[in-house]
Amino acid sequence: PPLSMWCIMLCFGTFGINTVTMRLYSAIAWMLLYLVIIVFLWKKYGGCASVLFSLAFVSGTDLFFFHCARSADADALYLLLYVCAMICLYLSEEKPYYLVLFGLCVSLCFLAKCFHVASALVIFLCYIPRLYKKIKEKNPNFKVILGNEIYLVRNGLNAQNYNKDFDR
Repeated sequence: PPLSMWCIMLCFGTFGINTVTMRLYSAIAWMLLYLVIIVFLWKKYGGCASVLFSLAFVSGTDLFFFHCARSADADALYLLLYVCAMICLYLSEEKPYYLVLFGLCVSLCFLAKCFHVASALVIFLCYIPRLYKKIKEKNPNFKVILGNEIYLVRNGLNAQNYNKDFDR
C-alpha cells in the first residue's frame, strides 16, 4: 500500500533511518485515532462517554503492543482513516458536506490497505436510505449527487464489462 510507504519514507527523510522512525507514523496515527474518537464522543455524547471510551481504549493493550501501533504496517493508519470516514458518514445526516470528507477518507483508506475498504463502501450503500430521508428536504440536488455516485461506483466495480453504447 503506497500511503504507508509514503509515511515511512517521510519519517525516514525527516528523522533518519532506524526502527523507531519506521514505526513512528503508526504510533502517530494511533494517537490521532484516540484524539479523534475522544473529541467526537465529547461533542456528541458528553464527557462521560469520552472518559469511559478513553479508559477502555487504553486498556486494549493487545491492539497497542501486538497489532497496530508498534508495528510499521498500515493497520493503524487504515484504522484512523476508516474511523474518520465512519464519523463523517454519521455527521453527514446533519451536514451533507461531510460526504465529501467521507469520500476523501475512503480514498485514503484504499491507499492505506487497498481492498479492505470494501466494507466502508458496503456500509455507505446500506446508509443511503437513511441519508436520503434526512437530506432530501434540506438539499434538493442530493438526488442528482447520489445518482451520480451510484453510477460511478457501478461503473468502477464493473469496469471490464463497461459498454458506452448501453449507458447513453
